[in-house]
Amino acid sequence: MKKNYAVTLCLCILGLYAVAQDIPLRYFEIKPVPHKKHRPAYTKVSNSLYNSIEFVDSREDTNYIGTVNIGLMKRDGRLKLRMPFQPQLQILVDSLIDSTAANGKLLFQLRNFYFAEESETRYCYLQAGLYVIQQDGYRRLSILDTVLVLTYGGAIPDMLEAAGNQALSDLLAQQLPHPPKDTSIYHMQDIMSYDSIEKSRIPLFAATQYTDGIYYSYKSFSSQQPDIRGAITTDKHGAITRVEIDTAGRRVKVKSKNLYAVVLKGKPYIATEYGYYPLEKAHNNLYFTGDVRTAASEGDKFGAQLAFGLVGRALASAGNQTTYEMIIDPVNGTLMHLRKIPPPPEKAY
Repeated sequence: MKKNYAVTLCLCILGLYAVAQDIPLRYFEIKPVPHKKHRPAYTKVSNSLYNSIEFVDSREDTNYIGTVNIGLMKRDGRLKLRMPFQPQLQILVDSLIDSTAANGKLLFQLRNFYFAEESETRYCYLQAGLYVIQQDGYRRLSILDTVLVLTYGGAIPDMLEAAGNQALSDLLAQQLPHPPKDTSIYHMQDIMSYDSIEKSRIPLFAATQYTDGIYYSYKSFSSQQPDIRGAITTDKHGAITRVEIDTAGRRVKVKSKNLYAVVLKGKPYIATEYGYYPLEKAHNNLYFTGDVRTAASEGDKFGAQLAFGLVGRALASAGNQTTYEMIIDPVNGTLMHLRKIPPPPEKAY
């Protein structure tokens, strides 16, 4: 009897281990946006210049978008793209055009599509490029750089699929009737190296020494042209405690939430409403760890919000103070969440 019990227990343990290793998958699929009362379906685009689309994936991690809770048991699962992706894009294009469409061809480049670390508020970054295919190469038609803010309380995969499809449908519907304004000719190697090429053109990323001063926006910070010099005060540890500017002959304190960055003695700092945080460069990216405001996670406000072209700290007007490791988007200066930094454990008394 004891032997049988031991064998049964062993089999149960092995079974549980096997289940634990069987991490479920959920797939993100491209689908035409359905008609809803508060959001009508797209009107067909007349005189589209394009009727077909190709796909290239230049993400650093092409395996997964992130970790999500799946099913009634809320098991941790992985979200990834449903492949092949190109036929799904073609179905989306077909749903948007009519019989007046010309025979132009597009290339859709997926550059980034990932979650910040799991928490009550999920930040998903969707970055893509849209190019016109020509005989001598590619011409850039548009760039998509979007933050999908998903608040806890719903099915994250469904919310992401709805918000992502809305963003992609908007991009295509807006661009299908238009020729490219960018006159540059790109080759596939250029497209796959888009991020590094863009960074090489930005003084902030090319700099080895940063220009002292106060910067109100990413535009001035990226060009390394301070908006004003001002006066910056630090404590004995070197942390910035006060920033002042001269106004009408007197010095006035400037709140950190009204600035984008400051540079003191060649050292750059990102400003959020909670203070100033050292900016570090690694692998041709700019990182910092600091406190930012996360979108509120109220029970009656579940859903997905789209935040186009917004600096990360301004994604929500209400929320919670949270510490994140963040990276700067070189295109528009968005502060992109990488991972949440947990608070230190409370001391036992």
